[in-house]
Amino acid sequence: MRRFRKPVQRVLPSRGNKEPDFSLSSSLKKLLSSVTFLILGSCQLLSFSLPVSDLIKECKQSLAESLFAWACQSPFAKDDTLLLIGHLERVTVEANGSLDAVNLALLMALLYCFDTSFIEQSTEERDDMIHQLPLLTERQYIATIHSRLQDSQPWKLPGLQATVRLAWALALRGISQLPDVTVFAYSLQIGELYKKNPFHLELALEYWCPSEPLQTPTIMGSYLGVAHQRPPQRQVVLSKFVRQMGDLLPPTIYIPYLKMLQGLASGPQCAHYCFSLLKVNGSSHVENIQGAGGSPVSWEHFFQSLLLYHEHLRKDLPSADSVQYRHLPSRGITQKEQDGLIAFLQLTSTIITWSENARLALCEHPQWTPVVVILGLLQCSIPPVLKAELLKTLAAFGKSPEIAASLWQSLEYTQILQTVRVPSQRQAIGIEVELNEIESRCEEYPLTRAFCQLISTLVESSFPSNLGAGLRPPGFDPYLQFLRDSWEVAEVVLEVFYKLLRDYEPQLEDFVDQFVELQGEEIIAYKPPGFSLMYHLLNESPMLELALSLLEEGVKQLDTYAPFPGKKHLEKAVQHCLALLNLTLQKENLFMDLLRESQLALIVSPLEQLLQGVNPRTKKADNVVNIARYLYHGNSNPELAFESAKILCCISCNSNIQIKLVGDFTHDQSVSQKLMAGFIECLDSEDTEEFVRVEEGSEYEKKLAAIRHETRIHILNLLITSLECNPPNLALYLLGFELKKPISTTNLQDPGVLGCPRTCLHAILNILEKGTEGRTGPVVVQEYPQLAELCYQVRSG
Repeated sequence: MRRFRKPVQRVLPSRGNKEPDFSLSSSLKKLLSSVTFLILGSCQLLSFSLPVSDLIKECKQSLAESLFAWACQSPFAKDDTLLLIGHLERVTVEANGSLDAVNLALLMALLYCFDTSFIEQSTEERDDMIHQLPLLTERQYIATIHSRLQDSQPWKLPGLQATVRLAWALALRGISQLPDVTVFAYSLQIGELYKKNPFHLELALEYWCPSEPLQTPTIMGSYLGVAHQRPPQRQVVLSKFVRQMGDLLPPTIYIPYLKMLQGLASGPQCAHYCFSLLKVNGSSHVENIQGAGGSPVSWEHFFQSLLLYHEHLRKDLPSADSVQYRHLPSRGITQKEQDGLIAFLQLTSTIITWSENARLALCEHPQWTPVVVILGLLQCSIPPVLKAELLKTLAAFGKSPEIAASLWQSLEYTQILQTVRVPSQRQAIGIEVELNEIESRCEEYPLTRAFCQLISTLVESSFPSNLGAGLRPPGFDPYLQFLRDSWEVAEVVLEVFYKLLRDYEPQLEDFVDQFVELQGEEIIAYKPPGFSLMYHLLNESPMLELALSLLEEGVKQLDTYAPFPGKKHLEKAVQHCLALLNLTLQKENLFMDLLRESQLALIVSPLEQLLQGVNPRTKKADNVVNIARYLYHGNSNPELAFESAKILCCISCNSNIQIKLVGDFTHDQSVSQKLMAGFIECLDSEDTEEFVRVEEGSEYEKKLAAIRHETRIHILNLLITSLECNPPNLALYLLGFELKKPISTTNLQDPGVLGCPRTCLHAILNILEKGTEGRTGPVVVQEYPQLAELCYQVRSG
């Protein structure tokens, strides 16, 4: 393996001579492309004996070593460093488990970008490096790289990711010794450490030492939560650090300080104390101390700034007939101001997410009117990333039902999403224009995700049945149409769909057209959103096709067993999608009965029948097979296996469907074996009902145990239902019987005997045999009473 030695001394450009503006990444891409074509041309002309692939490998090796040498002399800028990190995220190892020479050189290049050993050099050399190192000179370098390394999805090589994170931690620790960046790095580290509070311990409470108690049961703010006790000295010192740091805050530390406060506000009590700090900072007493402008870290300063931005920007609003809502150059907000606004919006969202009192107090303030100002800014020409943060802040406000109700009406009147079409209007307005013209082109969707998050929160908090009354036919339909067209953010969209369908119960009046008066004429009102979802899911609609496409793509990705960006989002999207199909199956009989009774001119089909249709992508009827394949991932994703088993149990009641399913499940031998393994894996789950009942273990563990247990119940019910159908049926296939011969001719054996594979019958017998060696009898009878009964039913059947 090659060894890379650090040069004795970096060659530093003279401060008097400005370096040329040279884009490392673009130049290397052009160079690689040119050399590759040159090699290919040379091979054709000179008939080289060396294979072309070897020449390209040598070219890549030379370029990688050039990058390494370059990084040793002059570390890369922020954008080039991000490109290098992006490449290393996708790196895999050789067959012998080692990195190849190319990627090893690139890793060493990245490590040299984080090198801070110059701190140990003489003062003059160190000062030269400080002025040349992008880590210290480039704006947002530390914050951007830190966010990328901390928030990114798992790399293909976890060890490589850990190495880079360790190098970055050492770099932060190294520069923390410099007086100019100590507070900067320390603030970022504190914010990152306390930002996540998964166990709700609120460890950040030791940074708060309030002068007045919480308006909750006798807790005085000690990190120990001890009532009426003087806080420890450590807590007093840390609290003083937080407050005094904000009193004399230099501009370079403003954003790191806000990020630190965001981390320290994670939790109900912490959020309350942080809200109080920002409130006190804006008081007249503090303004007298800090000058006429008051503290820049206060509610007063922040919301007054938002008001001024809104007043200035709305003067530049274009007309609705021209280019309204499109992203024009923002003359009123500089990049630095935008970064500061985003940091404060994120801090605000954290505080009001955790503290309902803070949420209501800010919203009801007569001078700040944050919701009104944010809605106004959303109509101005500002960058999408800033609009996304404004929408997320609105979503945090919308967690209170009373605020959510007024937010729905405000969305209608401001037409953030255009729901009222004016005949004389030539062009569309609202958020859809930005989504179609900006986000689609950039293939990044921060605004779409934020808007879907807002709708999801509002649907959960408050849902007015007469939404839009007086302006248009009342109802949710325009928002539903927008969500149906936004599959790039499938997780959030499907979460909204799930909530809407979960809360919907078909009523006879839903199937009768309701008329409302609008501007002197009667028009037909929109149907409830649950009605619309049921209609689309009981038809061969684009929505159902997209849902089945998502399930197909999801199981393909999970079958790779490799980490990939967005895996958690995909798993949640698939879970919501499966749950949607389950809800549809549960409600379809009532829905179709009411439809027949109402004689409404709509045509729908049972979902179990639609699932038997041909997949347009594979030209096979494999939709149910794709659903069943999620059982194979029951260990890593028990929620997906549960929803899958529930669907299979529901659709297996029809004997005609049984015959079709047997053919689909056994058509491909490899798929058939994997499906069998999935059913067996779920039945072999060791979680017990007793564990679910006892108080031991975390809530999450008990929840997973209950899910796995219910999955077993659904599979056993599927077997029992199938046994009542004429052969061939799913039960005979899953229990190991020959499907092409009479049942009586099947010779069942133990797994491995005469080539007999393990089947669901063996898994059930194992369940019933546990404990039979003792005097108490089968353990399943004592600990799994419901499971035991179903197992005996299958065996006797």
